[in-house]
Amino acid sequence: ETSTGARTTTTVTASAADSGIASLAITAAAVDGITLEDSTAPTGVGEAATATLTVAGTTAAGTYEVQVTATSDDGAQALCTVTVT
Repeated sequence: ETSTGARTTTTVTASAADSGIASLAITAAAVDGITLEDSTAPTGVGEAATATLTVAGTTAAGTYEVQVTATSDDGAQALCTVTVT
């Protein structure tokens, strides 16, 4: 949770036991000022990919369900929903 006017960040990670992660992306509920950036790919199978979820200080107060999807090299997908309040 963050106060209006304060920028905040958190790290999002994903891994797949049998392949690498090809991408991490916000795939639903795009909100001005909420971004996923600085994505780094894993260097090997089973290692985690990371990205930074950022909420700008200019984002309006409210509760947002932001869906982040990880896609593996073999096309499998998994998603999580992040609640930003």
